[in-house]
Amino acid sequence: MPVFLFTDVEGSTAKWERHSDAMAAVMARHDALLDGAVEACGGRVVKHTGDGLHAAFEGGAADPLRCALEIQKAVQTENWTSLSRGALEELRVRAAVHAGPAQPRAGDWFGPAVNRAARLMAAAWGGQTLVSADAASAAPVPSGASLVDFGAHLLKDLGEPLRVFGLDHPDLRIHGFPPLRSLTARPHNLPSHLAPFVGRNRELDLLAQRLADPACRLLTLTGPGGIGKSRLAVQAAAESIEAFPDGVYVVHLAAVPSADLIVPAVGSAARLPLRGAAPTRADLAEALRGRAVLLILDNFEHLVADAALVLALLESLPRLKALVTSRESLNVRGEWLVDVRGLEIPADPAADGAALDLLVECGRRASAEFDLTPETRPHALRICSAVGGMPLGIELAMSWSRTLSLPEISREIERSLDFLTTSQRDVPERHRSLRATFDSTWRLLAEGERAIAARLSVFRGGFRPEAAAQVADASITALAGLVEKSIVRRGTAGRCDIHPMLAQYAGERLAERPEEAARVRDAHWRYFTELYAARERRLGEEPPEAEQAAILDEISAELENVRAANAWTFEREDRGQAASQLEEAVRFAGDHDWDDAQTEAGWPLWRLGDLALGRGEPGKAEGLLRDALAVFRSTGDRQGIAWSLAYLAEAAARLGRTAAAAGQLKEAAAIFRALGDAKGQDWCRNSTAAGGRAPAASRTPRARHSSRTSSKARKGGPR
Repeated sequence: MPVFLFTDVEGSTAKWERHSDAMAAVMARHDALLDGAVEACGGRVVKHTGDGLHAAFEGGAADPLRCALEIQKAVQTENWTSLSRGALEELRVRAAVHAGPAQPRAGDWFGPAVNRAARLMAAAWGGQTLVSADAASAAPVPSGASLVDFGAHLLKDLGEPLRVFGLDHPDLRIHGFPPLRSLTARPHNLPSHLAPFVGRNRELDLLAQRLADPACRLLTLTGPGGIGKSRLAVQAAAESIEAFPDGVYVVHLAAVPSADLIVPAVGSAARLPLRGAAPTRADLAEALRGRAVLLILDNFEHLVADAALVLALLESLPRLKALVTSRESLNVRGEWLVDVRGLEIPADPAADGAALDLLVECGRRASAEFDLTPETRPHALRICSAVGGMPLGIELAMSWSRTLSLPEISREIERSLDFLTTSQRDVPERHRSLRATFDSTWRLLAEGERAIAARLSVFRGGFRPEAAAQVADASITALAGLVEKSIVRRGTAGRCDIHPMLAQYAGERLAERPEEAARVRDAHWRYFTELYAARERRLGEEPPEAEQAAILDEISAELENVRAANAWTFEREDRGQAASQLEEAVRFAGDHDWDDAQTEAGWPLWRLGDLALGRGEPGKAEGLLRDALAVFRSTGDRQGIAWSLAYLAEAAARLGRTAAAAGQLKEAAAIFRALGDAKGQDWCRNSTAAGGRAPAASRTPRARHSSRTSSKARKGGPR
């Protein structure tokens, strides 16, 4: 069983802000001291964590407690004043040693034991080393040292209480520390959790700043049901508990039906001696007067109309703060908002992220045999993406891992929202399925808001407000209202989107009205084919490169919508009419012979992939070219298939996937030979994927698919 050592420099942020130049030299010496101690004691530095480190010890030669002691001795005897040229008198390191099962992965360690070690360190003071009972049993105590029993403490990870010892030695200069920075030292009713808190480091840092800011008295976490607002609020409160000496209390409001029951609910949660069977707001204010308290008002969305009560309490009690979780903002003066999104999903398929960490954690709880392998990793990422990083969605999905494989779970999620359900007895009714969660959200909307939300479900990959207005009859005011109620999310560059699972639910509601659904999808199809055609016309005019880049970025942002529009074309029963409409939508200026409008639809995609290659963006090009290839294969356009494969091979070669590039190029060359296309064959012979020179823009037969290029010319391939 590995033993983990975590360290950190107390007050390092303030030191960096005041003495940045001196701290660079100080931390270089600090790192050298710690790295040397770890190596001398048989450990391995897993990674440096800001101004500390994480080390692991395994095997009989490992001596983690001696390492922690040597680190404290070295840091406490080093002449930091001289090294910092008088800027610092001393440096204090807090440390913790904990042992427990964990999983090695890519040079790092993962699991609850690692998280507990970090949380144990957070309970220490500068110059102090804390040791868990598990570590005390797993590692020898250094000669002359002793372990001081501090008893059981509830750490800020909100897991089971941990028996904690302090490592002491006569040679240490610092003794006699204040009570540990644990939850045991402050009054609270924070619940313990069997499962560890995963990820959300950026959110926790932001919430710590907000809770420490005297100007922030009312902080509301908004987001759809199941996104993890309650757990995040409790964790943030636990980590800031020192700022509230009179207590941190969670007030569960999901089952509170009306505003007149909020006061007794707060009184009960905070253990306040309120008088009478029906205490008033004045009674509550009197009981809280002069006390530095944080109230977590959990699940407030059905009570937002009565938010004035909260505001009145805050105005009369200057030491009171409120941390609210709600699917809708309170929309009152002085409210600070934090929009809670899904857990981080790694953009790089080989990287880790909080969503994947939670999936692995849930899988291992469900089955001791569960493991993430290179073969199953893509399916795990698909699950995380399908639920948009929603913690509840991941937990519900992985509750099936005892009976289904990851590929099977992924397929079932894509087939039906109803798959994401659980029968676990300790899960609240509203969280036993995503449908139940979304049903409760839907009930909070007005009828008009439901209709707009349903229409917005036709978008894929987000949308701009002007698109929402034309496609879904959603005004700016209506969008703002749906943002307030956590249906629509604000994104970057003026875009909005809907959580994918919520969009799936809203899409089902839209499908209940087939005529409206067809009308909205037609409007979506028309909007994006016209947008696509307009941008393609401009590309055909050969604008400056900067404008070409902007057009490519715009189309790339709308690629999912373009795909959905194309899919709708092929789903329609009136295929002839659809083809006619598509021809009209993508008609370029000038004369054309439109033999097959659906076939023509592949060339704009190919053209954008061509441009992306020219800009040195093979990853973006690959996605566009794959879409073009799919269109060409569906219509049997062998010329389009061959040129898509040829350029896909070029993209794959630039991305280092030589085997895939060779296969694609071989297929392209065979089609060119069958077609008698000498130009295509010559291109394949000179391609990077064939070991030749990369076809440069000046030599490559790059497409001139423009307003002056007829369909007959294009049948001959790029020119």
